[in-house]
Amino acid sequence: MSSSPAFGVISYDSYYLSGGHTFYPFNLPITPHITFANISVDEAPSLVNEIPANVPQLAPLRSAYLGVFQSDLIGNDSLQRLSVGLRWDVNPAVALKAEWMRLRADRDKRGFFTFNRAADFDRKANLFLLGLEWVF
Repeated sequence: MSSSPAFGVISYDSYYLSGGHTFYPFNLPITPHITFANISVDEAPSLVNEIPANVPQLAPLRSAYLGVFQSDLIGNDSLQRLSVGLRWDVNPAVALKAEWMRLRADRDKRGFFTFNRAADFDRKANLFLLGLEWVF
């Protein structure tokens, strides 16, 4: 008896390089960090097991499952990310964080952006994040 996986297989290559250093200029740690990440999805999975159409209770599941395979959310894709950030531990329970990310995808790929392909979009974006983190 042979069995097949319930979902398709996605083949991808990815890596990231990250570094940072903690300084203690005011007796409270400040940590700058930098990260470069790259992901490339080689091929889209294919449908392996179909959800039966004649079972009404499974209709919502079938619709969602088929919708994923028919959408642009999976498939050949790539994305490179460079992020630079700073973390300041205000006290042992509270930290302030700031980060800038530069996202870049290949021109012929979606780049994990979740909108329709626009001809004038260059597949590059800047993302700025500010955060407050606390331990409770």
